[in-house]
Amino acid sequence: MKIKDLAIIKALCFYSLFFADFAIADDSNSFGVGIGSMYNGIGVSYGLKEETSFRYGSLGCISLSSSDSRGTELNCGIGIGFVTTNMISSNNNHGVGIHLGLTYNEHENLNKVEGFVSPQYVYFLEGISHSGFNVGANTWFGKRNGSSDSGLGVQVGYQF
Repeated sequence: MKIKDLAIIKALCFYSLFFADFAIADDSNSFGVGIGSMYNGIGVSYGLKEETSFRYGSLGCISLSSSDSRGTELNCGIGIGFVTTNMISSNNNHGVGIHLGLTYNEHENLNKVEGFVSPQYVYFLEGISHSGFNVGANTWFGKRNGSSDSGLGVQVGYQF
């Protein structure tokens, strides 16, 4: 990875944090940071909160490595998702949803766009329509390092 690419990643992180103030200006907008499917790995999300649902886009990295022989390699990308609390309970804390993600995988000079789908369960500690922490679990199916793969994941984040 080139220094220019790292500068772009740092700039995106800075702008994401900068625009967090705008995201929390309207109660229906939500900016979040965390790890898990809602954040496309380790990353950020921005979405629209409703009384019983949350629609979002995310930007994050699934993996990052560095070695003397290969330099820095990463697998980062974007995603979209939807979570609703209508299906499990009436208290707006238990949500189920789906996340669709695309990443650009540079590992081992693969340099390919890889996609995945991730059904998810999310528990919103303060309710889906309020700012607060969320925790959850997900499973994912898709491409990883050029071949079909699946796995389980955890999620921890904060939505402003």
